[in-house]
Amino acid sequence: MIRPAHISMDSEFISRQELYSKGWNIRSVVKGLDVADKFGPINHPLNVIGTPFYNKDRVTVAEYRIGLSTVVPSEKIWNKWKESERPTS
Repeated sequence: MIRPAHISMDSEFISRQELYSKGWNIRSVVKGLDVADKFGPINHPLNVIGTPFYNKDRVTVAEYRIGLSTVVPSEKIWNKWKESERPTS
């Protein structure tokens, strides 16, 4: 069975389609998140990589940094992604 692209794989990750429904656009995804954290099911024969998924905590930090949200991430989340190999832009 093929899972629709807008359904998250689990509670820690959010799909690119869900980001678009939250107000993100292609440019803000590239600017704020760059490459996906993992890839989900392939829902189309021309899609050889799969549906991109992003860690929700990293999305929270990126939303604040690029101005899509005014909610300041918790210090724990902020420090985790500041020191990560995959920081937000």
